[in-house]
Amino acid sequence: MSKSIVPLVVGLLLVVAAALATVWNERRAGAGADLRGLVQAELVEAGHQEVEPALEGEILRVAGPVSADGHVREPALDKSFPVLRLDRIVETAQWREEEIVTQGGRDLRYHLVWSASRIDSSRFRDGGGAHPNPPLRLESERFLAPSPRLGAWSADHALWHAIRATEPVRLPDRIELSELGPFSRGSDWWWSGDPDRPAPGDIRLRYRSVPLARVTLIGRAQDGRLTTLADEQGEELALGALGDVPADELVGKAATLSATETWKLRLLTLAVFLLGGFILAFALKRLAPELLAELGGNIRTTGGLGGLLMWLGATVTVWLLVRFR
Repeated sequence: MSKSIVPLVVGLLLVVAAALATVWNERRAGAGADLRGLVQAELVEAGHQEVEPALEGEILRVAGPVSADGHVREPALDKSFPVLRLDRIVETAQWREEEIVTQGGRDLRYHLVWSASRIDSSRFRDGGGAHPNPPLRLESERFLAPSPRLGAWSADHALWHAIRATEPVRLPDRIELSELGPFSRGSDWWWSGDPDRPAPGDIRLRYRSVPLARVTLIGRAQDGRLTTLADEQGEELALGALGDVPADELVGKAATLSATETWKLRLLTLAVFLLGGFILAFALKRLAPELLAELGGNIRTTGGLGGLLMWLGATVTVWLLVRFR
């Protein structure tokens, strides 16, 4: 009997986890929509030349040239760059474990992938003994110029980081990184090893930058500083772009990005709800076969329909509660 309860417990845990993720996702999406609406309703255009005390507490759009007190320093290269921000993008070759379906059943496959975050090989079925992933020797990082200013305004780091780094950084075809040795250029990346035959632990990296040019930031004025917009729950909205960008365009791009992230998470929770539904249907087959028969008798149909209805119910209910609270 105890073994029969295990699928029931697992299925319920998956459903609860998916429901909690749905609540978090819809609250995040709702908070973002509220903040964007606040920008559109209360935005004030401000100049970059001086900080006006009368604008204290207002939501401002400020566009103008950026300056800084020095260059951005990249410690791994031991070099400085005359830019607003420098983004180091790093990926490491690591083993990934995949379960595949074969004619004889299920099998495990290990292959090398490039990943920006560490894949924990100790969680592999073989414990990582045959396919160990070494610790990451270098990670992605963003470097901001010291004391950047938009005209007379300073700003939160989150606003400077909201500006997309798209400018490639000019570097020699062969570079030296401290404690990591030489890297050679191949296509858009610099490689620590052979790009065609990577080994676990090999690194590839590239750089992108935001130039010291004209930018647009939207934030709340506070003591001569543009601060990130936030609600009472701590949800933030950081709006910034390179160039003189209208507020509607910035808000529209933020809305599109938020919608994309929201639907990705909705589809992920749908998958978890479906998995939970299948496991619960399997548990019903073992614990209450007569009830499963009344529901259709088929694990796939009952589990799939149940998971879909749970996802729809949770998503619509939370969406309505968030939007009309």
